[in-house]
Amino acid sequence: MSVINIAPAKHHIEIDNNLLNEIVDVFYDKMLDDYAINRFFSGNPVLEQTKPLKKLLTSIFAGLTNPDQITALIDDYFMAAFGKPGMQRTHIASDFDFLLEIAGGKDTRVLIFLSDAHSHLLKLKPDDFHYDVVIRHLTNTLKELAVAEDLQGDILAVAESARNKVLGRG
Repeated sequence: MSVINIAPAKHHIEIDNNLLNEIVDVFYDKMLDDYAINRFFSGNPVLEQTKPLKKLLTSIFAGLTNPDQITALIDDYFMAAFGKPGMQRTHIASDFDFLLEIAGGKDTRVLIFLSDAHSHLLKLKPDDFHYDVVIRHLTNTLKELAVAEDLQGDILAVAESARNKVLGRG
């Protein structure tokens, strides 16, 4: 398990909880409606998936910096949003990647996990294309909700700062 630092370095983001909840709800609807990325999500009810995300974002924007607490919140979100029923937590990116690596037929990238639950998402091999889709939906959500431009910039900076960690890169 690795530690993620996605809190803004310069300052805490001041955001109203009602606005944060509305952003998450609209954003999540866009992501679940997009065939390019909705396959990554579990079949859990949307409320069950968004509740831990809202808690995570509220904590980060309030300035939470304790790596263990952040990792626990990330783990809760990834299990709710991406974990599939009956799946075991594992640190293997693909069940057969090790065979290709042994045979010399493939360079398997080294994956760095945010939390144990993150491995469920990484098994589906998300990449920059998928993350760009997420950023596009977030940008469109912030504009649709007429979020102030400076706040949009802060939120997008936080989202972008998590790119490498979410994609399992160091």
